Amino acid sequence: MGAGKTEKALDVYRITKERYAGDLSGTGARRFGGRWNSRGVPVVYAAQHRSLCLLEFLVHLAPDLMPSDMCLVTIRIPQGVPAYDLTTAELPSGWRGYPYDDLTQQIGDSLLKSGRYGMIRVPSAIVAEERNCLIHPPVAAEHGAFVSEVKPLYLDGRLL
Repeated sequence: MGAGKTEKALDVYRITKERYAGDLSGTGARRFGGRWNSRGVPVVYAAQHRSLCLLEFLVHLAPDLMPSDMCLVTIRIPQGVPAYDLTTAELPSGWRGYPYDDLTQQIGDSLLKSGRYGMIRVPSAIVAEERNCLIHPPVAAEHGAFVSEVKPLYLDGRLL
């Protein structure tokens, strides 16, 4: 729990349509909101592991709506980016529920709007022992976060 800086460069992952692969502005989340941000607050959602990234993608996907132009994006978070590690002990009971309520949005909004962090690591609602990463666009960009790789998404048919 708490604030710090990334000790070494860190790769995090997101799945998105190919046309948005290089976009680290947080526009999509700003327009629609999510578990950790309300509408109007820009953030890029990513995961610390490719496998968690895929799980997060799949829980939001209707199998008959799989777009054909999806890709796996690797985002490099350089050493020294101010980060915050949010623990489950800091969260209200029921934080993993779906649909999510605005309590997690309030927590995320507060950390993002503080302008102190380029990345906030939060527990995954799917696997609480693993972390999703909220990338705060202006602070992360100021510290040199960038897209380092884009690959077409391979999705094994057995997963659907």
